[in-house]
Amino acid sequence: MSFIILFLLLGLFIFYKLSTNPDGEKYVEIRIKNELIVAIKLTERTNTKILLLTKDNKYQEYKILKPDESLPENVSGYDLLYIYNNGVEVLDADCPLRIIVKQGFTKYANIPLICLPRSLVITINSNNLMSDIDVIA
Repeated sequence: MSFIILFLLLGLFIFYKLSTNPDGEKYVEIRIKNELIVAIKLTERTNTKILLLTKDNKYQEYKILKPDESLPENVSGYDLLYIYNNGVEVLDADCPLRIIVKQGFTKYANIPLICLPRSLVITINSNNLMSDIDVIA
């Protein structure tokens, strides 16, 4: 019985070591209609707000805001992203259902943030080959 528990713990430890990415650099990639808009390097000190502006669900531009800067008044067609603590979340958006806001914070490469009306996909990618592992059997 103790051998099985030890084997399971060893398997969990190996999975953790392979799924974490200590050696590779991680980037938040923001894509609209599969076009890379911006990629921001993730570190423990990354603290960036990005305002994506769209009109009629078509990408217009992005602005990097200061961490203490809030959303400008009278802006429409926007997604406000916050990149911090080795992850990303969408703080606010004016799309109809705001599902991308409800998805919350993620710091894992296999959990993208998606806004279907704007064809917006936010992912965390790495240059480490081991980060592409989905499951170890």
